Amino acid sequence: MTSFPLPDRNRDAALALGPDKWRSAVAKKLLMVGAGGIGCELLKDLVMAGFADIEIIDLDTIDVSNLNRQFLFQKQHVKKSKAHVAKESALRFNPNVNIVSHHNSIFEDQYDVAWFKSFDLVLNALDNIPARRHVNMMCRAANRPLIESGTAGYLGQVSVHLKHTQCFDCEPKPTPKTFPVCTIRSTPSTPIHCIVWSKSYLFNLLFGKDEDESAMSSSADDDAQEIADLKREAEELRNIKNNSQSPDFAKLVFEKIFTRDIERLLTMSEMWSSREPPKPLDFKKLHSEMKKMKPLPTGVDRNMKVWSLVENFHVFTESIKPLAQRLNEGQAKDSEFSMSFDKDDDEALDFVTAVTNLRAHMYGIELQSRFKVKEMAGNIIPAISTTNAIIAGLMVLQAFKILNNQYDDCKNTFLVHGGQRTQLICGEVPPAPAKECGTCQAGYFTLTVDTAQFTLSDLVDSVLTKDLGVDGEITINESGRMIYDPDFDDNGPETFENLKITDGKRILVLVDNDEDESKNHSINFFVIHKAGVTPYELDGDKKIPPRHKAKAPEAKRLLDDEVEVSNKKSKGDGETVEVLDDDVIIL
Repeated sequence: MTSFPLPDRNRDAALALGPDKWRSAVAKKLLMVGAGGIGCELLKDLVMAGFADIEIIDLDTIDVSNLNRQFLFQKQHVKKSKAHVAKESALRFNPNVNIVSHHNSIFEDQYDVAWFKSFDLVLNALDNIPARRHVNMMCRAANRPLIESGTAGYLGQVSVHLKHTQCFDCEPKPTPKTFPVCTIRSTPSTPIHCIVWSKSYLFNLLFGKDEDESAMSSSADDDAQEIADLKREAEELRNIKNNSQSPDFAKLVFEKIFTRDIERLLTMSEMWSSREPPKPLDFKKLHSEMKKMKPLPTGVDRNMKVWSLVENFHVFTESIKPLAQRLNEGQAKDSEFSMSFDKDDDEALDFVTAVTNLRAHMYGIELQSRFKVKEMAGNIIPAISTTNAIIAGLMVLQAFKILNNQYDDCKNTFLVHGGQRTQLICGEVPPAPAKECGTCQAGYFTLTVDTAQFTLSDLVDSVLTKDLGVDGEITINESGRMIYDPDFDDNGPETFENLKITDGKRILVLVDNDEDESKNHSINFFVIHKAGVTPYELDGDKKIPPRHKAKAPEAKRLLDDEVEVSNKKSKGDGETVEVLDDDVIIL
């Protein structure tokens, strides 16, 4: 038995694992992405287990609603960075740990492949799919193991993603819930209908990208006239959006959506033969009443109180101003700039809450508190702290296995409650990669070039054709834009700099060969700018797997730190309505 001394605080963990394995593991460098419900528990467990070198990144700030389950945070920390406060709190458990915290987005270009390669293991404690997919891709590119996690009420899971196992993208994810256009536009009957209209329709039209209306779907059951009316109303809002710098912007939007549009609906008498018609709102009347209004409460009371009609009007007029200002400032720098709804953005949440309640009032629907709107608009199941704690502990156990190269002992672990399983915690061997996965069945390279000299033709002719030997039609995309394909090679002579392909950018190349499917490939290049380098430096595995055609998805339930719940109810007219319910989980 090893006799050298062990730290008192870590003696039990070291003896359970074996001193040598414990010392080997805790000396490794870890990256933790997310410092929320699971993240707080995970960071505490890591420092208590003896890990000495940890970096944390989280863009979010602490909200009052976090305090009941994110125990590294206290009331005085509200509005502060989750990453920074988590670091400060964790150091009280073990002041000898080196913790670096980043209050930033993991999508920023500075967190590139080289940065991910500086870690021995990445642990995800995230609550949204886009960030998870991004971290998964970066781990594949950097050839670093990833431990994923998620909880939903009493359910939880930990999954291990290694080079020889499936990645996060191998299993299709659930598609977003959709709602009939006619219901959302004309005849809302539940709070969630008003929230979807406010968040996915109005907010996106005024501040986001027009096409981002995924929660509102049209079908054969929707009246063609309804669709036409929706498009006409959307075009009118776009015209109003052009006046976003006007001091009357709030009035223009209000009178359009809460007065004229409702008056237009009321002319369709047959629509209201069996329904209570909505009541239009009057801007001047509410503006006059607002002058007599008492100030809104602050802190917890502001979140939990259901605002009156006048209070919602006040919040609407106050929140639309800074949102419009942010949009104008962003578009002054980048004409393509847009905003998306974020439940943790106070001004965006104020706007959506106020619009939701103003619309609900018109239709005689129960008004909601800001806290409740955040819950539903963010698709949240309130997390259970015990579940988070169990999942965080299971992540640490898998981390010790990975860091000691015990890959065959790694398990995907599920915390289950009831059902057919007889055990509370069940494990299974991580599956092999899916052949149809576009993420793990792809090539990953870092491409070091002088962006002022290196051209797109150099990439096609020298790197792809000569160096990698690809054989097929080549399509090149960057940041969602196509910059090259067989019928569009005008950009060939352009340098990366002219094409705005700068340091840290990712280029996706698709190679299609109709005669030999094994020559179809997806190739990712992460650009590194280095002045004077000629012609280029390429780093990566040149044995690129073929890209198989994807099968029709069979979406499985994904557990998140805080995720969507729904309950389907049927109205008398046969229309299906999605209703959020805190106690129901669709698996």
